[in-house]
Amino acid sequence: MPFISLIVPTMRVGGLDILFDSLAKQTFRDFELVLVDAFYKQRKDRVAEEARDRFLCVHHVGLDPSPFPVCAFSLYSNAGIIASNGDVLAFMVDYSHLPPDLLAKHAKFHKADPTGRAGMMGPHRYLHLNAADGFPIYGRGEIDRYEADVRSGALDQFMFSNGRHGNAHGAHSEPHEADGGAIVPHDADPKLRLPPGRIGPEFFHAKNESVRRERVLEVDGYDLELDGAHLYQDTDFADRLTVKAGVQWLLDPTAIVDIVNPRHVFPFAKRLRPHESNKGIWEKKKAAGYPDKERILVDLKGKEKSAPARVEMPKAPEKLRIGMIYGEFSSAIHGPFDLEGLYTRTGLTGSESSFFNLMRTLAERGHEVVAFCDCTQAYEHPSGATIVPIKTLPAFAKVQGVSAVIAWNEPDYLVYAPPGVPTYCDQQLNDFGYCRNPNWQKLVTRWISPSHNHRQNVMAGLTPCDIIPNSVDLDLFAGDAPQRNPNRVVWCSSPDRGLHHLLSLWPLVKRRKPEAELRIFYRLADWLARCGSMEDEAGRRARYIEAALPRLNGYGVTVYDVVPNAQMAKELRSAQALAYTCDPIRYTEGFGCSVLDAAAGGCLPIISDADALPSVHGDAAVGIAGPPGEARDSWVEAICAVLEGRFDAAAKDRMRAHAQKHSRHAVAMQWEKMLLEDAYARRGASQVQSFQGSHVSLR
Repeated sequence: MPFISLIVPTMRVGGLDILFDSLAKQTFRDFELVLVDAFYKQRKDRVAEEARDRFLCVHHVGLDPSPFPVCAFSLYSNAGIIASNGDVLAFMVDYSHLPPDLLAKHAKFHKADPTGRAGMMGPHRYLHLNAADGFPIYGRGEIDRYEADVRSGALDQFMFSNGRHGNAHGAHSEPHEADGGAIVPHDADPKLRLPPGRIGPEFFHAKNESVRRERVLEVDGYDLELDGAHLYQDTDFADRLTVKAGVQWLLDPTAIVDIVNPRHVFPFAKRLRPHESNKGIWEKKKAAGYPDKERILVDLKGKEKSAPARVEMPKAPEKLRIGMIYGEFSSAIHGPFDLEGLYTRTGLTGSESSFFNLMRTLAERGHEVVAFCDCTQAYEHPSGATIVPIKTLPAFAKVQGVSAVIAWNEPDYLVYAPPGVPTYCDQQLNDFGYCRNPNWQKLVTRWISPSHNHRQNVMAGLTPCDIIPNSVDLDLFAGDAPQRNPNRVVWCSSPDRGLHHLLSLWPLVKRRKPEAELRIFYRLADWLARCGSMEDEAGRRARYIEAALPRLNGYGVTVYDVVPNAQMAKELRSAQALAYTCDPIRYTEGFGCSVLDAAAGGCLPIISDADALPSVHGDAAVGIAGPPGEARDSWVEAICAVLEGRFDAAAKDRMRAHAQKHSRHAVAMQWEKMLLEDAYARRGASQVQSFQGSHVSLR
């Protein structure tokens, strides 16, 4: 995936040659251009050709039906966010000419930010447009003629280029338009370790700014309620990033974009609603609990902190009706779910957490979600999702208007999907021996695997099969952090995956680090009772663990039962290291949610090279050791090094970025994009309601 996604909404003819030429000369190459285009149909072939000639990665996105000439800046920008793949989202406009080092400056800024909550602003200046004869020169009163010419195709010759580039003519050096005034940067927070130049969100104009993707997902993009007029979409977006997501904006005065801008060509005359209906928008937001601008500025100066603003989340571009199924086989270990205490009274597995994370987030996005699982009665989840007992699933086959049905692990249940509805199986388990329906493969339209390694080892021959990872709920790790114990090590996975190795080498760790302590979280007694009498490798491991624990009395080893996810998050935030001496009996670890949770909690993961662990979590791990049974010395050294503070200084930055990339919002957006694209494909391209596009990638 690219590091930067450059999101450019465009609702005007011409100017793309200026943008493409400057992008082709960028010294930083790990980027994609997401071009959300009102004239996708008129210039899709030309865009693909020009991108190919310049060796650019371009995701060309169209809206059909197009809202042009209505101002739909928020809709276009959110479509770009959905279609983007980068860790950092940069926002610019058409007719922009970027100096060769501009994206390199944005990339350097974010790679130097250990917080993930700094946003970069750069100045922009307007240059005179020197267009070819015949290029449309329209004033505000002639917008209707402009629309008519676009509809008729009269402007096809200028769809990509205005004919000539602009000449430098005057300058505009502040990152604000005509009413900008002087900028007086404040000193940067020393904790950010970034250059001075803090600046307020009111200077955000989506013309040369960038911010981490996860911050954008926290506020759910631009506010669609502001579409219909050229009205504060950009500054409202930046205000919410500042107040709700904690973004601190800093100015790089050297990162200047030139905009060769035909400012008289703005398709904003027609509106979704009368302009008067948007009057008093700040008063409405304030009445809904949104802080006023004076309060925002107080927060920026660090004089006080306010609670997150209650801002209504913009919804998905189209509402889907989605059924989700978590089968009884997968939840048989603990019985019916405690739906009111999913995170506070229940210890969910990684697979279960990812299921409910997706359910919640899709519902919050405005989709109608019904989830079937092992529960005793129906429950209306605060997210808006409805959870019902799985025994009611057979009646679901008669429900009309369902867009998709998703089974978690057990494709058998998809036999109850309404006829003709696309079905998905997110396969978390590592075999299909539990399937009872002999035709289980034929019940699935599309398979989902949590990792490439899992797909290769478990899903071979099942097509089509997409990769969508598991997720973590970062909300569980928010708030005041408990004091971290630098001597604490945690194990929170199934004991058959290698706990016996960790117990066998623990005395060696304790000898070098007498203060070290090990906390084990699992239903260990139940597992020992279930496996202790087995005459196989699992039984041998169980008997070893049962015998080893009494001998480790006095070695700082404590066994806890499974704790609720909210409590586990606190445990990980207070521990120094996760030691995952994973050595599965057979292929088992297709993802490793405990490692992801540890990264979210700042608990340094040390992992083995088993199964999917190194390919999925290699960037977040502070150590990857060999098989624990063969590399005992390297494991002892790795654990002691972390407890002694001997690890890469950038490790926690990588962990934080890894967790953000796998947040429930980021993963749900991947699901939503796939579900919408599949829905559109079923209807035919003429009925697409959101993004579509040709993806050109020749780098």
